[in-house]
Amino acid sequence: MYPGEDGIIEIEIKELERIEIYLTQAREDVPLLNCKGYLVVNDQLRPLPIGSTLDSQRGIFYWQPGVGFYGDYDLVFIKQTNTGRNAARVKVRILPKYNL
Repeated sequence: MYPGEDGIIEIEIKELERIEIYLTQAREDVPLLNCKGYLVVNDQLRPLPIGSTLDSQRGIFYWQPGVGFYGDYDLVFIKQTNTGRNAARVKVRILPKYNL
């Protein structure tokens, strides 16, 4: 997936589905040195959501939201390479598994 015109990658899943996001560079000659991730709430950086894991050396984010996770979750990942830092913004929209 690629960012939209606003620079945000948008992902839509149903409740209890698992996501895996590869944040690594496409170019092998620009290795990822480190990666940090945050949940953005009211323009403040918070820890990543419960049930998520970030492999900071490989740049892979895993998340399997539990029951009760609905709505939009804004995430930001700060990637450090030998050429500098950049950020990846991701919006995860979680829909109910069943529509009543």
